[in-house]
Amino acid sequence: MSDGGTLSTPAGGVQLLPCVPVSQSAAIPVRQLDTSRRAADAAMARGEPFIVRGIQDGSVALSRWSFADIAARHGDRVVPVMTLTEGMLDYGSSTGIAYVERRVREVIAELGEPGTPRWYIATPAEAHFPGLLAEAHRPIYAESASFQASRFWLGSGGTITPLHHELTDNVLCMIDGEKELVLLPPDARRAVRPHPPWSGTPHLARLDPRERRLDAALAATRVLRCTIRRGDS
Repeated sequence: MSDGGTLSTPAGGVQLLPCVPVSQSAAIPVRQLDTSRRAADAAMARGEPFIVRGIQDGSVALSRWSFADIAARHGDRVVPVMTLTEGMLDYGSSTGIAYVERRVREVIAELGEPGTPRWYIATPAEAHFPGLLAEAHRPIYAESASFQASRFWLGSGGTITPLHHELTDNVLCMIDGEKELVLLPPDARRAVRPHPPWSGTPHLARLDPRERRLDAALAATRVLRCTIRRGDS
C-alpha cells in the first residue's frame, strides 16, 4: 500500500464521502465513518474508492505546510522533478517518465509564478523528505498492508497526470489546494488503451485525459469523478 502506519484519530471522528458518477450533479453526501479496525477493513474490502475527512486533523503537516514553509526548511535539497509540457507529465513509451534534478527552492519559486507549470515534485518521502513524513498522520487503512511506501507530491494548479493504474491500494492525503480525480474500474482497460507491458510506461494509458470526447470514449464505463481538498484523503 502507498503510505502506511498508524492513524491519530481526531476527536470529532472521520467522515466518509463516496465519489460520484460523472453524470451525477447532486452534492456528495457526508456521513460519519467508524474508525475501528473492523470498519477500516470493511471499507477496504469493498474495493470502492471513497473520500475520508479528518485523517490529517491535528497534524503538523496540515497546520504548517505551505510553499513558503517547505522552501524555508528544505529549499536546498536536490530532488528528482517530473517535467511538464503544457501542464502534462512528459514521458516516452520507450524511455519512461522524464525527470530532472532541481533544488526544491527553485521549483517552488517557479510554481508560485502565474502560467502553466513546468515542474512537478513526486518523490519517495523516506528518501528525500523524511522530516516531512514524520509530520503527517498515517492512515489506519495501511496498518495491515504487507507493503508500505510514502511519496511526497508538490505541484501547482494546471498540473495534469496521464490516466494510469496503480499496483497497490493508495491513500492520497491532500494537505493544501485541491485535486480533481477521474477514476475508472479495471474493465476500462481496453477503452483507455494502455501502453504494452514491454514499454517504458506500462502503467500509463494512451487515452489523453484532456480529450474533449473523454466521456464519449468511456461511455460504456462507470466513470467516477471527484475533487479532494485540503484535509481530504
